[in-house]
Amino acid sequence: LCVPQDRDQLLRAMKHGHHDRQAWLDHCDLMEAELIAQRPSTRVYMLAVPVDSGRAGHSPTGHVSKAKDWIAGRDKDSDSSLVAYQNLGYDIASSIPAQFAPVAATADMLDWLWRHNTWLGTFNAPLPRRRRRMRHPQRISGADLPRAQFDEGDQAHKPSRPALLQWIPSFKKLVRVSSPDQLYRDSYQAILPVKDAPEGGIVFPGSDFLASLDDLDTGATFDFAINLTSWARELEFRRLDLAKGNVDDQFDQRGDTRNGYTELRSTGRKINEFGRLLSANVDEQPMGAAFLIHVGAPDARTLDYSIKRVKEELTQSGQIVIRHYRGAQTRLW
Repeated sequence: LCVPQDRDQLLRAMKHGHHDRQAWLDHCDLMEAELIAQRPSTRVYMLAVPVDSGRAGHSPTGHVSKAKDWIAGRDKDSDSSLVAYQNLGYDIASSIPAQFAPVAATADMLDWLWRHNTWLGTFNAPLPRRRRRMRHPQRISGADLPRAQFDEGDQAHKPSRPALLQWIPSFKKLVRVSSPDQLYRDSYQAILPVKDAPEGGIVFPGSDFLASLDDLDTGATFDFAINLTSWARELEFRRLDLAKGNVDDQFDQRGDTRNGYTELRSTGRKINEFGRLLSANVDEQPMGAAFLIHVGAPDARTLDYSIKRVKEELTQSGQIVIRHYRGAQTRLW
């Protein structure tokens, strides 16, 4: 998440330990206007792990069992099940390596996260700080969060048309998120999936591809998310066997059109190498990663310009291809 830094906190940090130097304090006060103009921000990384389907997270079996429980009238969010979720959450959090120094999100942070994501580019409050002493743990529910309305393609602002043509959807590749309670300005957003990447993969963190998002200054906010899903080893071995069969069939069907044999041999070697790596360690688990870039801006023109700049930057950073889908932004959100 690209999080605005707290201007007052920055000024306090600059002055800390130097209150006996009046010249330095005056200089810091002069910097306040510059901080307002530059809008400094920092990256905050958040990890969310579903716990309602066991330690492995969401699974098709979990979705089916939840649907059955709902039809049967069983309450999965009873006090006992919530305690079980909390225990499992603690088990998952405590297994994260210590070098990541994970910190649990508070209710204030979760409230901030909802507003940040929902009105990306127009909600610019800094992330709330953790309170050192809390006598009673805070809780948050859906009723505590502000309402939002999603307008796919910004239908509300499309040009007026004859009555017979009003049903035609907008062709804008964005979703406008508004606040029925008028708490925040409208946010114009797009989610851009990464469709192609270098064969060697993407280094995370530390990649030039990710740094390019921080270097952009277009008036928009740029977040990114990685959605990780895992599946059984046996399923992956079956997929590899199927892929090998498909490659063998392609030798007979395609021929050597446009150097096709060389491409097929290369693909076959990669399949074999992946299978070898997967077989070498029984603890290895196959995993898929969906990479999404989230762009939010206060108006449609700024959003469109920002997306064009993102495409330019990612092309220069090397073999990163993103897609901008029409009519799918609400579902991607």
